[in-house]
Amino acid sequence: MEYFALFLRLSLILIILSCNNDSFELNSNSHEVWYKQAALLWEEALPIGNGRLGAMVFGNPVHERIQLNDDSLWPNDLGWNHPDGNPEDLKNIRQLLIQGDKKAVDSLLVKKFSRKNVVRSHQTLGDLFINLNHGIITEYKRSLRLDEGITSVFYKSDGYKITQEAFVSAPDQTIIISLKSNHPKGLSGSIQLSRPKDEGVATAKTFTKKGSLIMEGEVTQRKGTFDSKPNPILEGVKFQTIIKAINKGGKIISTDKKLELKSVKELELRIVSNSSFYHQNYKIKNFEQLNNLKEKSFNNLKKNHVEDHQSLYNRVTLDLKQIIDYKISQLINELKRLKKVELI
Repeated sequence: MEYFALFLRLSLILIILSCNNDSFELNSNSHEVWYKQAALLWEEALPIGNGRLGAMVFGNPVHERIQLNDDSLWPNDLGWNHPDGNPEDLKNIRQLLIQGDKKAVDSLLVKKFSRKNVVRSHQTLGDLFINLNHGIITEYKRSLRLDEGITSVFYKSDGYKITQEAFVSAPDQTIIISLKSNHPKGLSGSIQLSRPKDEGVATAKTFTKKGSLIMEGEVTQRKGTFDSKPNPILEGVKFQTIIKAINKGGKIISTDKKLELKSVKELELRIVSNSSFYHQNYKIKNFEQLNNLKEKSFNNLKKNHVEDHQSLYNRVTLDLKQIIDYKISQLINELKRLKKVELI
């Protein structure tokens, strides 16, 4: 029986190693995960973040979606109190356990030490959409360089190379997205920001100001629940998100709720976002952070980010191939030993 179990474990490892998925590869030498198509589901998008701000990059060349996140976006705490269970109730429950009355124990635990169904959720910051008027897309690849914390999207439009890079810097507290086009017509399209409604009620407004795209809002949860009873939360953390767009070639036109791109050769988006959770004057904090970026080039920001990321990432090395090879060797030796025992 032990011999058979070991044989099954070895077979499972070999099956896993032999599996081939055309849509995904992990390059162990460059610490790169890459795919041959854009993400269709949120779980397939590539994550980047700095501990406070985060993003999920879908990598769609025509209708790019980058879902944004801020760790402080919660609806208000309404002062929901704790269950009223006390030491005497706990003593009673223990006695019922000893007596084997599981049904009574379960009922008392729910009644005395539970608030039953409770719903108060951390929520998304929203979505950045980059819509581009491309031609025929070929040679597509999107990747995440784990050792640098940078996502990349490479493809050709009508045979001309387009590249996109994105990262979230901790030193500069900003999300950076860069797009470059070799197409003679450059990049044309639009940039938009939005946030999901709360049961049909808008939770944010988007507008443009001085060439920047701005979203301001407040987190609410109209389907909040406490003690299995409806408990709407109509106030919460307030926030402001600003996208500063910088272009080389072409032009950027501001409309009421979006930025329009016209034949842009290079586009850089600098995104800052702050909330009332951390700062009373969170709008001023955004202004300060954007102002601190003025004298920094894309390459400066990228260098600062990579150095900071690698100061943490390079502390640990994990070689899965070595671990798997070692486990296989162990299993083979154990199989040989058990075979000898059987022969004796």
